[in-house]
Amino acid sequence: MNASKTPAIPRRAAPGGSMSTEDIKARIEAMFADSPAPAPRAPRKRRFA
Repeated sequence: MNASKTPAIPRRAAPGGSMSTEDIKARIEAMFADSPAPAPRAPRKRRFA
């Protein structure tokens, strides 16, 4: 196994040890930027009252 291979998602720790909300949002948006938004589905009817 090659130890110098870079991981698919680089891990960069923030100076404080945790990511800020803006960093998390930016990373999530980057992950899903290339996928289309799912179409909203109609609500399902309940089978039992």
